Amino acid sequence: MIPNKYRIAICIIIWIFCASLQATTLEMRVYKVGQANTILLKIGDQLIAVDIGKCTDRIAEPQAIDIQRMLQGVSTCKIIVTHPHRDHYLGVGNFIKLISQLAPRQIDIIQPQTSLSQAPQAQDGTKQTVQRYINTHGPRATTDISTLVQAFPTPQHFDNENSNSLILKATNSPQPNSPTVILTGDATSELLDAHRAHSVGPLPPLPPLPPLPTTENGLQPYPMPPGAIQPTGFEKAVFPEVRVVVLPHHGSASNGSLNWFAAIENSRHNGTWYIISSDPSKGHHIPTQATLDYIKGCTNREIMLTSKAKGSCWRVVMHDGFTEIHDGQA
Repeated sequence: MIPNKYRIAICIIIWIFCASLQATTLEMRVYKVGQANTILLKIGDQLIAVDIGKCTDRIAEPQAIDIQRMLQGVSTCKIIVTHPHRDHYLGVGNFIKLISQLAPRQIDIIQPQTSLSQAPQAQDGTKQTVQRYINTHGPRATTDISTLVQAFPTPQHFDNENSNSLILKATNSPQPNSPTVILTGDATSELLDAHRAHSVGPLPPLPPLPPLPTTENGLQPYPMPPGAIQPTGFEKAVFPEVRVVVLPHHGSASNGSLNWFAAIENSRHNGTWYIISSDPSKGHHIPTQATLDYIKGCTNREIMLTSKAKGSCWRVVMHDGFTEIHDGQA
């Protein structure tokens, strides 16, 4: 017979444990910043800023108004730079200024795998601002991000900085196979192949993808039979129940592995949302038509270009097993 006081203690421990496994709400913003990157993740009381390539420091502008909304209820803020290219860090200085104006708080910067000290000099002193924060607060390892955000750094060093990009997986619950969001930085097929080899050893070349099936109405989703493209150990760790993917390098065909995205689709049968931070109307040639055609052939979901958002961003809300995507009218 267990005394009542021990029963109460056991019940409290079980309640705390179960509460720790409950899903929280994950919110994500992918901002309309032209041919750059700016992504915010809000999970519980933590705000995680990823690849702030462009940000205003004027509190009356739509982007700042939306960031202020994201800051509500936030106690900590962390900044992640997946790799030191200008379109992934030039807005960090303004973001820090904006946070200081709206709601001053401690900001931790996750030291990118390739130090920003090796990045090109920015005229506005962004690099010095970031490095000063790192020097003051100490570099943070990728394991310090969050219990619900996992980073997959490159398993080896490449000369190409895109191939040293972090890949991030965010979820709203610690439960296995919970819905996830994948942020790919500027990952290349070289990086993804390195992850494959690192997770399960050398692999034979993947089978070529079938040609895009077409009808009179245009592209049709691939008929992806189970097992057509088998995910590797790395891919199984990264994308169980992937709901949203932010494509690498503005949708460039040379960044990311098309077989990788096919494996993502093979792991889900309801389709995955794909977001591309890009503005082809400004004369840029990415996203490439090959990437758009391929993704359209893989999924029945719409591809979301940030340039097509009517508001300042695309909003993703993940809660209670559901994922919603809205046009952020800030």
